[in-house]
Amino acid sequence: MHAEVQETWAVPAADGPVSGRIRLPASKSITNRALVLAALSDRPARIANPLRARDTLLAAAALRAMGTEVADGPGEATVSTSGWLVTAGQPPPGSRVSVEAGNAGTVIRFLPAVAALTSAAVHFDGDERIRQRPVGAARPRRPHR
Repeated sequence: MHAEVQETWAVPAADGPVSGRIRLPASKSITNRALVLAALSDRPARIANPLRARDTLLAAAALRAMGTEVADGPGEATVSTSGWLVTAGQPPPGSRVSVEAGNAGTVIRFLPAVAALTSAAVHFDGDERIRQRPVGAARPRRPHR
């Protein structure tokens, strides 16, 4: 047996306060959760550096179908690289809304709770694969006795 010799490395030390700024890569999971939280907020919310991928775009489209505005900035209805401005809203009372979930688990699992807060009849559907996932029908909760 030969013991390996490990050299030590002197960690650099700063002479004073250190500051910096980094831009983290966008995340599908964080973007979708931020969209849901923003849609439930009582005031507009800005999502900086959202990931623009099929799942997050489906989540944004689902929220739009349920009355929430997801836009680039005040008065803009397009999506750019700067971020999204999300303003909560509701569909017209008694309306019927269809949500396309694709294969996005976050959409099919998180957004029915958002839909339950509307007065619309919301139908969720998606790719064949999403229909195979273990997601049951939402049922009204029974009061405890």
